Amino acid sequence: MKLLKIFSGMVAIAGILCSMGASAQVSGLIPKNTLELGAGPAAYAGENDWKVNSMTELITPAVKLNYVNRLSPVWGWGAGVTCSKINGLYQNNGTMNPFAPTDIPYTGAKPEYDYQNLYRQQGYITNCYVLGHNYVLNFFSGYNPKSIYVLDLYAGPGIMLGFSGTGKSVGYSINFGATNRFNLNSVMALFVDFHGALVNDAFDGESYKDETTEEGRKINHKMDLFGSITAGISVNIGGRL
Repeated sequence: MKLLKIFSGMVAIAGILCSMGASAQVSGLIPKNTLELGAGPAAYAGENDWKVNSMTELITPAVKLNYVNRLSPVWGWGAGVTCSKINGLYQNNGTMNPFAPTDIPYTGAKPEYDYQNLYRQQGYITNCYVLGHNYVLNFFSGYNPKSIYVLDLYAGPGIMLGFSGTGKSVGYSINFGATNRFNLNSVMALFVDFHGALVNDAFDGESYKDETTEEGRKINHKMDLFGSITAGISVNIGGRL
């Protein structure tokens, strides 16, 4: 444990020194404020959603808007929002489910789940988050203003809101992911973003706690996963480090 703390401290100090050194070399070249807008497929995987015949049935469109503020060549922070849908399944508890009842029975489940009373979920998700950003390539090699490719790793907390015609839901989200940017010029870039968010599994109205047996509670997962892959454009809106 002591060795881990020492190693973590050394990494933090190295990051600060790298940031300071890189800033001194490229002062005035690094875009400070950036807006990103993209769209792509997303999916929410909850308690019964994995019982669909094909995981592609969970896919819905998503729209993503991010603001990023660069603090140094290596570190930054930002905030954003991703909007999408829930297109999954629920079982037997429509009156308690914020995304049900839709009164649409699901008959395409895997054969081993045919006996269960599964119904379609339908609703909308808005995930709002604050993120810390790390430009990992700059950490090791310094900032190159002529570089075409930028890798941005991020993580941070958020709040996920869900609503439909029959109810609403609120949950805390844990966000993580990676943005791949491809610079077109000093102002604009294209990006492909891989974003994951964990939320408490009761968010979609179904929880492992609802299981009637201890074995059932142990088997079912404790968190739901919301993931998206979006592509779009990134624009520098002012300021240079």
